Amino acid sequence: MKHRHRWIAAALLVGAATYGAAYGAARRSRLLVHRCSYRDEGGVLVANDHRIQRGDPGIPISWSWPQHVIYFASYYVFWPALELETAYWYLARPRGPSLPRFPGTTR
Repeated sequence: MKHRHRWIAAALLVGAATYGAAYGAARRSRLLVHRCSYRDEGGVLVANDHRIQRGDPGIPISWSWPQHVIYFASYYVFWPALELETAYWYLARPRGPSLPRFPGTTR
């Protein structure tokens, strides 16, 4: 029985590592991107919202059907990881004043 628990633990560890590596690949390839919106409050940019969303694939006309499935399914497959990363961004850059605006700047 103890030997079986080791195999289960090893399988879960390998599954979690594979899922994490696939999520990292999706983020690096910009299949999923972090977006942050800001608003201007009296010359100070205020962080408004953090989201992880599908990236812009460009013109997907020449895609094969597996590429379409991967693109559209990625958001749902990686939903738990998206929620964890969104929580991280709210801790790392909370809502509120963050970037001062200087005269003559456009952003």
